[in-house]
Amino acid sequence: MSALWRVNNGIGLISAFVRSPYQARRQRALISLLLFLWAPAVAVAPFLCAHAGDGANASVASDKADIDTWLAQQVKVCAAKELSLCLAQLPRPWQQALPSVDEMLASFGWHGAMSISVSLPPSTQGGSKFQQDVGLIILAPHNIPTEVSTYCRGRYWQLPLTEQALMSEWHEIGHLLVEKMQNEGLLPEALAFAPHASLSQQEAVQHEIAQHEATQHETLADIYSIWRSVQHVGDLRLGWQQYHRRNLALLNSRANASHWSVPVLYGLLTEVPLSAWQNPSFIGFMRFIDSEASNWRLPPRAELSELQSLISQSFAPHKGPVLSQYLWWRREQAWRLLAPTFAHFLSADELQQWQQEFKEFIH
Repeated sequence: MSALWRVNNGIGLISAFVRSPYQARRQRALISLLLFLWAPAVAVAPFLCAHAGDGANASVASDKADIDTWLAQQVKVCAAKELSLCLAQLPRPWQQALPSVDEMLASFGWHGAMSISVSLPPSTQGGSKFQQDVGLIILAPHNIPTEVSTYCRGRYWQLPLTEQALMSEWHEIGHLLVEKMQNEGLLPEALAFAPHASLSQQEAVQHEIAQHEATQHETLADIYSIWRSVQHVGDLRLGWQQYHRRNLALLNSRANASHWSVPVLYGLLTEVPLSAWQNPSFIGFMRFIDSEASNWRLPPRAELSELQSLISQSFAPHKGPVLSQYLWWRREQAWRLLAPTFAHFLSADELQQWQQEFKEFIH
């Protein structure tokens, strides 16, 4: 058995999953994932474990009870303050596979949400093909931020975060879904680009690849949370909220670069029509992450690092001296990613002035 847990600011690896090859069992996996995308919505109550997912669609499954039963076995949600009582209601194989309550709470800390993936041994499956990989989501709504703020060029910006408890929950479901898709061969085992490196460089490169892989995982989880939010509110307002949140967090600190999904979200939010996001079917989510890797894959790590460095140097609250030609070849791209967020806080004239100043030194 193995487990993988994630919190909103990082990943803690207990032991690695054994994932199937990318193309293996693809058709069977599509069927099980189809059910996942129509799972019923989560309602977290004290002392109770709830199942997570989307509303069932009669055209997909004739027996809603069967889907609900599968989801109840597949993903559980526990309130952090009632974790011990919630875990006591889980099947014994879950309790044996999961870390201890003390370990989970120590990792959870003051975070608002955390997901833990557990791979159960075949002997506990009871003949059900839907219980191979299960997940636990821990939530502490009082720890989930209701706003994000930053100072940018002497200005104080504050962004209220609406429906953030739901967005955090959907984000964690997204992590579990991505891992499921990797296990089922719907996504490659390695999400990030793996550059060639000499033997002397391999250790450092592997560390960088692991960081890039983590950011890629966060990006896919963001995509899922936005897709779910469109089903909830009918438009992309929460998607753009997540976009601005990621940008403001990066301006606050390079430590938040691990969650900077903006290079991918920009194309999806500006180019993919709302009707595609509104499609609640299996294709509605898979169109983003299965048909074209370019829809979800981040830029290579060197390019991503340059963008993050340029943005921090130019706009962060504690930016260094103005370096007029610093990474000039990334300025057009960086401005394109920042402009929607800046436009949220600046007038049209101010935005144009900032753009001219920032892009003045592009060769």
